Amino acid sequence: CSDLADLGDAMRAAAPANGWLIVTMGKSGAIACVEERLWRITSTPIQAISPLGSGDAFTAGFVAALDGEPQEALRLACACGVANALTPFSGQVRRSDVDRLLTDVRVELIDR
Repeated sequence: CSDLADLGDAMRAAAPANGWLIVTMGKSGAIACVEERLWRITSTPIQAISPLGSGDAFTAGFVAALDGEPQEALRLACACGVANALTPFSGQVRRSDVDRLLTDVRVELIDR
């Protein structure tokens, strides 16, 4: 997919009915298709130590907050993924990093 519109179309086509599909894009954040609406998730840039395991940490944060509002689940997911990149270990986050990063995460509806 060469642009956001193409990505959104592909995500809508692949997402389960009334379900979620999330594409993480490393330091560019993530795009989520939630019940056919598209959300962009971004955070301020960091000096990464190791990105290994950041996708797993993103998923863990997402699942941990899934029973709440979609925006909050996406916000925690992003904060956990970024926090993982601040450590030299795969799949490890520090609570203090997650708490600090939560204020920097932006979750924006980009398509209704």
